[in-house]
Amino acid sequence: MRDESPNVGPICETFARLLNTNPSVSEVIFIDDHSRDTTRDQIGLCTVRFSFVKSVIQNDLRGKGAAIKSGFQEAQCDVLVMMDGDQQYSPFDIPRLLGPIFAGSADLVVGRGSNQHSSIIRRLLSRSFQALCKCLFRLPVSSPSEGLKAIVKSKFEELGVKANGFDFDIELLVKAKRHHLRITEVPIERRERFAGKSKVQVFPTVARFCYRMAQLWFSQRKWP
Repeated sequence: MRDESPNVGPICETFARLLNTNPSVSEVIFIDDHSRDTTRDQIGLCTVRFSFVKSVIQNDLRGKGAAIKSGFQEAQCDVLVMMDGDQQYSPFDIPRLLGPIFAGSADLVVGRGSNQHSSIIRRLLSRSFQALCKCLFRLPVSSPSEGLKAIVKSKFEELGVKANGFDFDIELLVKAKRHHLRITEVPIERRERFAGKSKVQVFPTVARFCYRMAQLWFSQRKWP
């Protein structure tokens, strides 16, 4: 997370309530991606207050993918969950993602939210992106860029995902399909952002997405 100081405390409070009722979540790792506000301080306070909270501090801006990989490397659990730190996702949806994995029917579970709180432009771009992904990669999910996913740690380590930016999600899914991981999706709630503002610069991000998708498409044609 980057510059999300108002959201750190509320997220920890929600996770505390979840852990009181559901033992499937045992640790929460916050990744600070070179925040310029007090996010790092807020995370530090939560590590003192909540025993289940850990932190990874990145002293330079590395991107979403790099942050997720840093957290996964630090995690001690057999199943990993990635979640954006803007409170658009509820920790109480995590057990729903873990269900198919614990049942032995999936290796990777993707949340399927709705775009009802997004702007018209973002909804159109999201639908276009989803259609393009379906056309290029035939992914078995409707929301490949959704920010709430769960994956078996040993399976993730086999994939060798290299993306460090917002293209992490698409490379993860493309390589998961290539490695014949069992992929499924479950419905989740995606809410309006409570505090702060999005760090995504829409058009530069779209351009990078298209470039990376072209790279992945040409690369997969060479895969055995």
